Order: sequence, then C-alpha cells, then structure tokens
Amino acid sequence: FGALTTAPILEQTGNRSDAIAMTVSVQSKSGSGQLAAYLSSLYAHDNNVSKGIAVLESWTKGHADDKDARFALAQLYSLEGKPELAISQYEWLNAQTPNNLTILNNLAWLYSQKHDPRAKGLAQKALSLAPQSAAVADTLGWILVNQKENAAAVKYLKQASDGSPNDSEVQYHYAVALLQSGNKQAASAALARAMKLQASPDLQTKEHALSAQLASSH
Repeated sequence: FGALTTAPILEQTGNRSDAIAMTVSVQSKSGSGQLAAYLSSLYAHDNNVSKGIAVLESWTKGHADDKDARFALAQLYSLEGKPELAISQYEWLNAQTPNNLTILNNLAWLYSQKHDPRAKGLAQKALSLAPQSAAVADTLGWILVNQKENAAAVKYLKQASDGSPNDSEVQYHYAVALLQSGNKQAASAALARAMKLQASPDLQTKEHALSAQLASSH
C-alpha cells in the first residue's frame, strides 16, 4: 500500500494528522491487518491508545486469523494496562507461532505479573532460542527474583544489565536481585546507574524506595 510508504514520511516530518487521515482513507477502501496495525501505532503515538485499540478490535472481528493485527492489539492492550486482554491475544499468537521470541517473552512477562507459574517456563524457552538476549534475560531474571531464586536471578540480570546498560528498569531489576542476594554494595552501584537514566514516574518511585531501603540497611 502506498500509505505504508507515504504516511511514515508525513509523520517523520511532523504531519501526523495528515498521516492518520491518509491511512484512514486507504484502510476504509482496501484495508489490511498491516495497515490497521500501522494506523493503531499512529494513534498511540498521538496519545490516543484507545482509538488505536478500537481500530484493531474492529479489524480483528472480521479477520480473526490476522497475526499482524492481533500482535499489535496485544501490544496496545499492554500499553493501556489491560493485561488479561493482552494475554488472550498473546496466547492465541503463541499457539500459532510457538517459537516466536517476542511473543514468548511478552507472554512470560505478563504471566509473571499475574504470578502465573507458566511464566518461568516460557521465559526459559525464549532464552533457549536467543541465549544472548538481554531483554529475555531480564524477563527470566525478574521472574526468578520474585520466586526468590537469588543466585540464578543475579546471573541472568547481570547478563541483562551488561546488554542493556542504558535501560533504567533493567538496572533497577539487577539492583533488587543483588540486594536480595545480600550484596548491598553492588546493589547500590546498580541502583546508582539506574537513577541516572531516564525512567517513568512509577519506576522512579520504586528506585527511591529501594534507595531508602539500602540506606536503612547500612
């Protein structure tokens, strides 16, 4: 579709509203899952995630086997704070493409937030497919932190920390694992790295709480 070529140029040049209008027009005449996914991303970038979700829900009602659209929908459900809906989409996608690294990793992470025992196995499977992946090592390591498997958690989160030195959340996870394993000095160093990096307000709150915990433990 021409919209998939032209609309990104419009967005990159600051004309997102024109990019949206063009994509809506093309989608209404000769739509596709790929185009619906792109349109939903435009809405998300425009701080209108709910509208992006509406586009994808409408498309997938009539195209239930469209993997592109359902993957995009799963991502937006997660972004919108609707984990159960995201899990439903990822479970379907995992059944269709059982060795997809991103799907495995995202589903494992969502399961872990729900304390679902399937999280660890999925993360381990994902890491077996990509042993050097910092993102998957972070997912598995954090799952292990929550299961109090401290030595293994530190191992995987060190891999994640080394592979993603500029990711505040990864550094925070590593700091928690180190503190949980009793290594306060290394935990303080990891947390200091995390707090120098850009983080969401929620993560900043967690970082300050961990800093206070470390200070009180000395």
